[in-house]
Amino acid sequence: MNHVNWPRFIPVSERRAWAEKRLEALRAQGVTIQPEQATGRNMASSVWGTGWMQHVQSLPKIGKHLPRGQIYARNGSILHLEILPGQVKALVMGTQVYEVTIPVLPVSGNVWQEIKDLCLGKIGSVQEVYEANLPQEVVHKILDAKRGLFPLSNEFSLRCECFEKVQVCKHKAAVLYGIGSRLDKHPELLFKWRGVKAKDLVTSWAKELREHLGERKHMLSLDQAGDIFGIEWDEQIDISEIGVKSSDKDQI
Repeated sequence: MNHVNWPRFIPVSERRAWAEKRLEALRAQGVTIQPEQATGRNMASSVWGTGWMQHVQSLPKIGKHLPRGQIYARNGSILHLEILPGQVKALVMGTQVYEVTIPVLPVSGNVWQEIKDLCLGKIGSVQEVYEANLPQEVVHKILDAKRGLFPLSNEFSLRCECFEKVQVCKHKAAVLYGIGSRLDKHPELLFKWRGVKAKDLVTSWAKELREHLGERKHMLSLDQAGDIFGIEWDEQIDISEIGVKSSDKDQI
């Protein structure tokens, strides 16, 4: 009679004990443990969270594998998830505790400049950015699948300690869901992850004009400034707002 050597069944209590030891080791290193548990039908509800979910689901070779991680994302198996500049680090409890890392490239300078240009003069505060209280064209640009803030599939990679020989294992898929859930509560982490600052999107015309002129502001007329920025000066302008003395109204 043949005997099959099935892997030993590991009780949940034993798995939890292993997990706690792993977490304690991180705490000893000064790491603040940040568990993540996705909830709700779509596991995200904000513009940022749902935007990420829709983006990652649309990626070839990744999106079709995501459902494998739904149970892990919902049942508290994501023991720790930390979004850092250029990297996500997570611990997911499966048969063992597995470390998942997702390194990502910074946003392309050209893409970020496009986003900043579109936002120029349209956003009053960083809080408006985080709350997605933005003009619709700005939201569409930031969420654009190819030239927005979310990384393309060739701009990030998925790594897991497990032995599953698939591109997206259950643990990776769970963390991808966990990212969307985390962005619901902390949208600022998206900017941190991609290496940019949300405050750069809060720029007034006056500030941009000051920075462009610099020390040469006395050599540029208002008509020239209008040509540079595409502005028609159809109303009275407070010259003091752009750092020019009232006696220099004919020249900036």
